[in-house]
Amino acid sequence: ALVRVKDEFGAVVEMDDGALQALVEERAAGIVDAANRERDAAQAELREERAAREAFEAELEAQTTENIKKAREEEKARYKRLEGERDTLSSCLTDISDMKRHLADKVKLQEAEIQSLRDRLAAAEAAASVVQEAPQLPPSP
Repeated sequence: ALVRVKDEFGAVVEMDDGALQALVEERAAGIVDAANRERDAAQAELREERAAREAFEAELEAQTTENIKKAREEEKARYKRLEGERDTLSSCLTDISDMKRHLADKVKLQEAEIQSLRDRLAAAEAAASVVQEAPQLPPSP
């Protein structure tokens, strides 16, 4: 049996069942082939995108690791600097305490010396007043 079919140009053509089946199979094969090419292109694009994403993630991870390492090194340096400052301040406090003790001892010695001088002065003044109060002997002839 003949069947009327429009071809790809719009012309009406008569075909028998075998020719029609061959035409359908040919067009179906063409459609499947085109779909397979589109699928392959989409998969290739996905692979490229995945590779780019993985490269980006690897770079980001490397930068993050480097930033963490750099931050740790900066913190270690800051810690050492603060330790040094603490040791310096502690040493200054010790020196100040020693100096304070030394000066307190020196003040005590000076106060004792001042008191000793006051006592001697008071004794000298007392002796001078005793001498002035003593009766005067007339001069010898």
